[in-house]
Amino acid sequence: KPEGGVKKTGSSRLFLIIGVLALALFAAQNLPRLIPTKFEFEDIPTMPGYRMLVSGEVSGSINPFVGLDDPDPQVPARIRSWVAANTCAALTDTPVNEAPGDAVPISYFTDVQCPYCRVLSGTLSVLVHRTETPIQLTLREFPVFGEWSEMAAAASLAAGLQGAHLPFHERLMSVPLRPSKAAINSIVADLGLDETTFWNDFGSPRSREELARHRATGDLFGVYGTPAMVIRRTLVIGKIAAKDLDRLIEIERDEVERNPCKDYEPN
Repeated sequence: KPEGGVKKTGSSRLFLIIGVLALALFAAQNLPRLIPTKFEFEDIPTMPGYRMLVSGEVSGSINPFVGLDDPDPQVPARIRSWVAANTCAALTDTPVNEAPGDAVPISYFTDVQCPYCRVLSGTLSVLVHRTETPIQLTLREFPVFGEWSEMAAAASLAAGLQGAHLPFHERLMSVPLRPSKAAINSIVADLGLDETTFWNDFGSPRSREELARHRATGDLFGVYGTPAMVIRRTLVIGKIAAKDLDRLIEIERDEVERNPCKDYEPN
């Protein structure tokens, strides 16, 4: 009996230890999800009414001051002046989804070769379809990885001229990091776009000017890499967890009166 009692006590302790370890592992994995992230905002001195949330990792330049003192020579001064004078239009015109008037506007700066953008694009693609706390999404092409990124941006804008910016963007994000012309043609065909019109619009003066506006808008806010978003009045540079994005959208919904563009009406 004593031996049996020892074995029983030893087994009980073993099960207790296993249970404690399992509980500790569960807590380590799930408590961060239950504890709200503390947001820290900073006003953007050069953009009255806007603020910045320092977020996660960024793809692209590691210099947060790039472009601020040395403007991109590819962006004409007249476009920079227009964006500075028409910031609300530069951020929210040409949305990619239909949304009610109380939707929270999100201007999303993205590059097809940005690995963090692939995750965030998937999250935003889900959010545009929900009816609770709706969003209105505007895509802003912001190529930071050179030739392939420039090509993907031009292709996305060409698709946008046929009303397919979002589905084209979603498809691009699902192909290898360097989409070939053949892959682009395949997407064009799958989406039922007119191929001749698409390639005429690809790199056209109209598309180049639109891309320059996107670049100038990002530069105005100090965007130095991707992903980045302006969620109503809050600039987020870097990746952000889905739960934090949801909470930030709710904050912007509840603080609608602080919207810098509340009096703006698109043409």
